[in-house]
Amino acid sequence: LTKNPKIESSWLIVALQVHHLQSASPGQFNFIQWHFTLRRLLPQPMCRMLAVMAHQAANPTRRVFLGVSAAALGGPSAQSADSGPLYLLTYDHGGLILWGIDHLAARLRDALAWLDRYPGFKIGLENEAYTYDTLAERDPKLLAEIRAALTRYAGRFGIGTCTYGQPLSTFINEESNIRQIAYALEADRLHLGCAPETYLMSEHAMHAQLPQILVGLGFRCAIMRSHFMMYGYNPTFDAAVGWWTGPDGSRIPTVPTYLGEGAEFGRTTTDNWILTRCPGPDCKGSLQEFRAQYAHLSPAIATRADDSDLRREDLVRQTEGHPEYRWILLEDLRRVLPPPTKEFRTRPNDFTVRMPWGYCGNEIWNQSRRAEAAVLTAERLAALELLGGGVNREAELDIAWKNLLVGQHHDVQICGLLPEARRFGLGSRLMETC
Repeated sequence: LTKNPKIESSWLIVALQVHHLQSASPGQFNFIQWHFTLRRLLPQPMCRMLAVMAHQAANPTRRVFLGVSAAALGGPSAQSADSGPLYLLTYDHGGLILWGIDHLAARLRDALAWLDRYPGFKIGLENEAYTYDTLAERDPKLLAEIRAALTRYAGRFGIGTCTYGQPLSTFINEESNIRQIAYALEADRLHLGCAPETYLMSEHAMHAQLPQILVGLGFRCAIMRSHFMMYGYNPTFDAAVGWWTGPDGSRIPTVPTYLGEGAEFGRTTTDNWILTRCPGPDCKGSLQEFRAQYAHLSPAIATRADDSDLRREDLVRQTEGHPEYRWILLEDLRRVLPPPTKEFRTRPNDFTVRMPWGYCGNEIWNQSRRAEAAVLTAERLAALELLGGGVNREAELDIAWKNLLVGQHHDVQICGLLPEARRFGLGSRLMETC
């Protein structure tokens, strides 16, 4: 390939890695670390050869490895010129738990100002639905501001709220999983007049039975990505879209976590990092490199669902007027995605999770489990009372359920928010009701 000894040795490193990946699985290789190592090793002219090799590689892990290598060297892949635009989807993750009303209002107005400045930009909110119930009581003017923005920026501002209390869904029981989503959709429609048809979450709220729940509650699409993988991550797939199929056979069109996009505790997916840190001192990678890495997928979609403080206006400015980057909302996905042909059949152990067991003496998790048992018992007793001609306690039970669902919030549990845990858990009106 070359007579330069330094380049020859660098190319040998690439060749050895390719050979190693002939039968490797995605979890056996750190694509992000390799990406930045390669940028220090090889000159840009080699990127075209790597891109061609990536396109021809039969082994999917090997193919993504070569695509990452090509992208790291700063050149387009063999397919990037005709692979279509890179779609960009961004949702502010926040709400009232941990953040409060003033922070929510400030970040909302900041997002709307970006919509005024950049006509091609789109953004949505991924708050816990408890936020909207609380605003209706405590700050109806701010709630009205959100409703007005949905009208003023129709097609450019959206709602991505899919759960009532943003839980880590593996660690709550079956009925809580259903109520988290059902109460969220109810609150969305009651207060905002709309609800998402595509399931999106920032932190890990994924498990094998979600297709059954989502289809049953009327969802038409899903994004199987945990954008911040502190306490869980998903299986990865080398496909743009597929049928996410649960153990019971229920299935839903789904954008997966791409092979090499991220499957590691304590990190974000690569696209989420780009959309929250680039350009800037913590930037790793770029939209150009992400597009080149996944040029074999059509369409490729980069997504962000992260803290509302973590977004970069400079990145939005750079994409404005460039047709190779197109901002979309969740409601645009079904128009953008082709019909699924592949199947993403997932099993319970395909979703990798952890918890800091022992934190706060396990008080928060123990409270949550006892509260689940209490509200389920109360619901059954209330049904018997009503059948016997007694009082209808549906409104009280709704309050009890909603308290429980907020107590299951990931920030309550993993940030150790004991006052909130006690307020919404066993020491709350929930237990008085039960």
